[in-house]
Amino acid sequence: MAPGSLWKDKTIPYEIDPALASHRATILAAMNEISGTTCIKFVPRNGQTRYLNIKSSQSCNVVVGSIPGGTPLNLSNMCVCKGIIMHGLYHAAGAARPGDTGPYHEDGFPCVRLTYDINNAQLCTKNVLNQAEINNLKKIYKC
Repeated sequence: MAPGSLWKDKTIPYEIDPALASHRATILAAMNEISGTTCIKFVPRNGQTRYLNIKSSQSCNVVVGSIPGGTPLNLSNMCVCKGIIMHGLYHAAGAARPGDTGPYHEDGFPCVRLTYDINNAQLCTKNVLNQAEINNLKKIYKC
């Protein structure tokens, strides 16, 4: 983990793009699932400069960890299901396995594409993080 890439106080402030209003309940359910199994909390943004910026996009990707100016979690209509959103939140929290990261964000931070197994819908049928992912988040956040 790069210094500063974990979220302060195990808390992730977030904003949800109004264009994703019809998917808000699914996004919040994914957040609640992670909060319920780890010590990470998601809270609505209140002026923080480091926050999770959940945006409607033509692509599905996320920058790993907290970055200045907002960590983008980009969601297209193809990837707005609980399993894929949870996978995105997992990476946005700062977790990445070797080989997970692909292209880099414009600011040079590692970026994860969330579409690599959409074709077989594995993540859309999976509504929980697996135990290894939960344990990884607990380890890096010292839960």
